[in-house]
Amino acid sequence: MSTSNRDHLSQAELLRVIQGMEQDAASELHEHTRLQTNLQNDNRILQTRNEALQKSHEKLEASLAQYMSLYEHAPIPCVCVDSKGIIRQTNLAGAQMLGASKATALNGLSVLNFLAEDHRVAFLAHLKQAFLFNQIETTELQIVAGEEKRFMRLNSIALPMSNPKLACCWSTYTDITDLKRAEWALRTAGVNVKAIFDNAGHPMWSIDRSQAIIASNDAFQELRSQLEPNSMLDEILKGLYVRALSGERCTLEQALSVSLDPSIPQPSRGA
Repeated sequence: MSTSNRDHLSQAELLRVIQGMEQDAASELHEHTRLQTNLQNDNRILQTRNEALQKSHEKLEASLAQYMSLYEHAPIPCVCVDSKGIIRQTNLAGAQMLGASKATALNGLSVLNFLAEDHRVAFLAHLKQAFLFNQIETTELQIVAGEEKRFMRLNSIALPMSNPKLACCWSTYTDITDLKRAEWALRTAGVNVKAIFDNAGHPMWSIDRSQAIIASNDAFQELRSQLEPNSMLDEILKGLYVRALSGERCTLEQALSVSLDPSIPQPSRGA
């Protein structure tokens, strides 16, 4: 083989190599363009999603701020404590209930410090139930803030956390002081009425809807013992009951004067 032929073959081989390199470069350029296009599409999708997430985040922040404002300024006292009764958080109404002007002033203090001494064990038992069953528990306690004592109804629920140290119990406090005072007044009035009933100098009695006597005083029993037979008095009382239901006024003395008047014919017992 001549030298010129060898040179010609070398040039052909070199041309094939160059052509192969050009094809590889074109292929790489195409792949690069494809990847760049995909990357740009992915970036646009991510940007759209980020914008949506940002808007959602802003809405959540606005809602959280609104709920926090409602919580902070709610008229109902709300207190969050741990399993030992240590205050972690309270709203303004809760702080004022316990004698503080700022919600954060009570953080780290024990609720037991603000309870009547004979109500502290009941509160701890209430707290234990709330953490144990994770459902709303209710109890009534007396709060002592300075010189003021008020009865409160607690509705509490514990929120479970993955970290037990972060578990807390939320309680709302409803002032039932006026209700307790009314109950006490009714009990006192009931005792007074019963004393008047028992010690009255004139006959007093109480009957139910079936006209059966369910209570009577000593004067009534004395009157009953003086009337023979006793069924006479029973008939008189039944008559008074019927007349009272119809709106007619008639005293026991009037009924007795009529029943015991021999000039007025009385109905037979079998009638």
